[in-house]
Amino acid sequence: MQYKDESEEVDFSGLFPELTGEDKEEANMNMGNYIKTVTRIMNAAFSDPSRRATLAAIYLDLPRSDEKKIQELHAKRAARAADAPVPLDELMAETKARKPDLLLELVANPALAYKLAVGPEKRELLLILIEKGLATGKEVEFFLRKPFDVIAKRHLERRRETTTS
Repeated sequence: MQYKDESEEVDFSGLFPELTGEDKEEANMNMGNYIKTVTRIMNAAFSDPSRRATLAAIYLDLPRSDEKKIQELHAKRAARAADAPVPLDELMAETKARKPDLLLELVANPALAYKLAVGPEKRELLLILIEKGLATGKEVEFFLRKPFDVIAKRHLERRRETTTS
């Protein structure tokens, strides 16, 4: 699924066939809000010098699927001294070139999006993801909104399958 523009409405309900009726509508609305928020966080990080290092670190941790880009990156780094740091402007240029991949990675991994967010953005992400919470002493229990509850359930099921096989 490709997200094109913040003003464009996208139907995500096909990703969650197990949801019907109001749950499906709620899931679609929450996913749209989440993607808009993550997009805004990512764009703010590109324009804020104090947040670029975090964005670059997240980018460096991403799995690379484009073999040609990987080879180019390794060639550039090999041309420098082994212990020389990668200039941030070079890293940011490469990160911007992979902006759609980075957005998808941030959308797929709320923990990374939260790490990149600051102050009010973190609160906004939590308000989108969490429906209700309960704190008892040092323990916190929370419930995820639709479709994030479905995504978490799928993830846990896949994890259990891989650990048992």
